[in-house]
Amino acid sequence: MNYCEELLASNGFEPLNAVTNAGFLLAAGLSWRAFRRAGIAGDRVARTLVALAAAIGFGSFAWHATGEAWAQWADVLPILAFVLVFLASALTRLCGVGLRTALVACVALVGSAALAIALFGRALNGSVAYVPVWFGLLGLTLLLRRRAPRARPAFALATLLFAISLAFRTLDLALCEATASHGTHWLWHVCNSLLLALLMHTFARHAPARPA
Repeated sequence: MNYCEELLASNGFEPLNAVTNAGFLLAAGLSWRAFRRAGIAGDRVARTLVALAAAIGFGSFAWHATGEAWAQWADVLPILAFVLVFLASALTRLCGVGLRTALVACVALVGSAALAIALFGRALNGSVAYVPVWFGLLGLTLLLRRRAPRARPAFALATLLFAISLAFRTLDLALCEATASHGTHWLWHVCNSLLLALLMHTFARHAPARPA
């Protein structure tokens, strides 16, 4: 069993785990408005981040609504893509890092996640793969202290929010009985929807515009 709510699932449909993915669509819509207000709606990075946030919502919904193997890939790949696009863009557009260095950081993050999975498997209820992402947010927060101090509080909040989100993902099965088989994985979706909205709004507010 991957998630506590599988105990309540009918034909693979996990109620709260599925419907809370609407939060990602809301985050995508609100962030698109933020990009438009900032005058960078035509920016390639802005469009890509919004599209990937929506794809996360659809992919995760498919996974929690069907439990099929193909849907798991539809869940995982947009998340990975969003993380890498945002990391590279934040490093280059907010921190002033060169593209080559940003790409090295992306490779290091993927490698760290793969190594964590290889060494620890499903430790932390499978959340171990996301620990390098948390360190990535922490690293950006530290870098922004000198490079873009006005954006730093939002990234500090994002780092805290993702820690809370990881806790909900990790405790899902452990709190299954206490939550009447609903678990806490759905709160991972809620927190991450807020996280993506926060990151994209911060990017809209502080990243310099570039031509489409």
